[in-house]
Amino acid sequence: MKLSIHKKYPLTIIVSLSVIILDQCTKHLIIKSFALHQSLDLIEHYLTIVYIRNKGIAFGLLAGQGGGTRVILLIITSLFAIAFIFYLLSSLKDRQVYAIVTLSLVLGGAVGNLIDRVRWGEVVDFIDFHWYNYHWPAFNCADSAISIGLVLLIIGIFTKKFPLQ
Repeated sequence: MKLSIHKKYPLTIIVSLSVIILDQCTKHLIIKSFALHQSLDLIEHYLTIVYIRNKGIAFGLLAGQGGGTRVILLIITSLFAIAFIFYLLSSLKDRQVYAIVTLSLVLGGAVGNLIDRVRWGEVVDFIDFHWYNYHWPAFNCADSAISIGLVLLIIGIFTKKFPLQ
C-alpha cells in the first residue's frame, strides 16, 4: 500500500503559516514598540504606522456592538469562514495551485485575526495609508492577506484559474 500525501496540504500550511507568523510577529513588534494610538510617519502625507485596536470587523464595522456578544459573534463567524475555506480546499486538486494559494492567503489572514480576537477581544491594526488628511482605515498583515487573496480569487474566477464547479 502506497501512502500518498497531497501536495495541496503542505502548500496550504506553508502559505497560511507564513501569513500567520508575519501577522503575529508584526503585531507583537507594534505592541512592544508603540503606546496605544502612538504613530510614526514613514512616508509623510502617505504612510504612517499607528498602533490601534479594532473592536469590530473591517473598517470598524460592529465596533459599537456589545462587548461580549460582539466578540463571540465575530469568533463564531471567523470559525465558520475558516471551516468553509477548508471545505473549498478539500475539493481542490493538487494541480490547482493558484486556487490553493489564494484560499491559503485568506485562511492565514482569518486565523491571524482570530488569534487576536481570542486573546484580546479585538484586532491590532497598524498600517495607515492616507493622502494628507484623507485616511484609509488602518489595517494589518492579516487584513492584507485576506484582501489580496480575495482579489486574486475574483481574478481567478474570471480568468478560469479558479473554476466554480
